[in-house]
Amino acid sequence: MQLANYLFQIYKVDMESKDIMTWKDPGYYVSEPTFVARPEAETEDDGVLLVTLLNATSQCNVSLVILDARDLREVARLRFETEGSVSQAMHGLFSLTHNHHQDG
Repeated sequence: MQLANYLFQIYKVDMESKDIMTWKDPGYYVSEPTFVARPEAETEDDGVLLVTLLNATSQCNVSLVILDARDLREVARLRFETEGSVSQAMHGLFSLTHNHHQDG
């Protein structure tokens, strides 16, 4: 498997059976998924994955995709455009602006 494939796909690996499932949306870079367990989950994959997608040709076109963690089926998607470019890797980015919300 080529390293470039990791930028475009989500992988789910069953460590016991060694089965691999993938999810991708052609033309989008995928972020590191965030797992959110279902309240009172009974299995380790009982929940959803939150995945940020960045359009490969437009750095202002971003999506948040919610996948069922059991089978990687798409549950929902939110699309939006930003005023400026968004980095391909959104993990660990910091802003130089100081627009902090203050109560009162």
